[in-house]
Amino acid sequence: MTISTWNLAKGLFTSAALSFVAVSVNAEPVVFGVINKEIRSISQDADANRISKVNFTDVDGLESRVGVKGNFKGKNSDVDYNIELGTNSNRDDSSNTERIRIRLAYATINLSWGHITLGKAWNPSAIRLIKIDPFLGSSLQNLNLDFTSINTYTNDNSKAKGLGYRARYFHDQISFQTKSYAGFRYHISIDDDGKTAQNTSSDDSEYITQMITHDSKWNDGSNAFAITSSKQRFRESSAKEERFIQVSNKVVFGRHHISLALGTSEDANGEAERSFFAYAFKLDNDKFAFSYGNLSQDNTSGTKLGTNNLLALGWFHTYNENLTLRLTAGQYKLKSETADSFNSGFATNQTENKATLVAGGIFLTF
Repeated sequence: MTISTWNLAKGLFTSAALSFVAVSVNAEPVVFGVINKEIRSISQDADANRISKVNFTDVDGLESRVGVKGNFKGKNSDVDYNIELGTNSNRDDSSNTERIRIRLAYATINLSWGHITLGKAWNPSAIRLIKIDPFLGSSLQNLNLDFTSINTYTNDNSKAKGLGYRARYFHDQISFQTKSYAGFRYHISIDDDGKTAQNTSSDDSEYITQMITHDSKWNDGSNAFAITSSKQRFRESSAKEERFIQVSNKVVFGRHHISLALGTSEDANGEAERSFFAYAFKLDNDKFAFSYGNLSQDNTSGTKLGTNNLLALGWFHTYNENLTLRLTAGQYKLKSETADSFNSGFATNQTENKATLVAGGIFLTF
């Protein structure tokens, strides 16, 4: 961390520590788990060097997991804690694929003037964005981790860093969230990509993400607005730092849920523009959903490299408080302006890949 960043983090931590004294256990820890599985059929262009197949798999990022959570009471505050172990059977069983990994390991100190989170946690901006996606927990979610991380059926694009909306996911961090004032909250988080052993000349970096949110409710509806700004800071390198800004909103009118997110980002590889729209209709225990996500990428000279887009339809049935069944279908398109300009790994002179996906899944909690 830089000196100014460290001073900010140290100040938050010291304030929290001084307020948390005379600790006593408030409740027994709660053990919980999630089983999230899909039967997934994928059909795509063989010329794009991608296979078509049917498999039974986890959903990356929202994979099956087990954890422990609880709460401690202090004199002037209380602390919530959460530890989760992810078990992603879709990743190869090798030492570096994180088939079994620590998803979350954090504590949140709840004070009269706000909340401080320490440890490996969702970035507050990511939590906000995933809540607007009706396909969350399926392979057609616009987290896009299935597309950019595990490289199962579409080509990996590390420059794009996500389709539909930009977010930072699980990172060791310190974050602060104010109390609500007339529906407004301010959030700030600092993370360093989770790297620990770095030499003095490394390109290790940290991200500072800030967000302002506003929430309101009325008789049969609600509105949730957020604007996020994030900046990457290299410790030693003069490489161009990433910046992104994003606006999102979700409005609920009775059974109708409408979501929209727009954003732009810039880094050493160029600029990217993202958009996301979703609509969901809830009827008793059923939810019918539609979403569209788009990413357009340019290089540093302003030349268009290519586009990604995802169109999804889904039906979700809540069988009981522990079990949700789903059936989803979607089409993911990737187009490069020239062969290999946007993504590597395509067959020679191939500039497009179109993947059609149909999946049935379960989301079981215990």
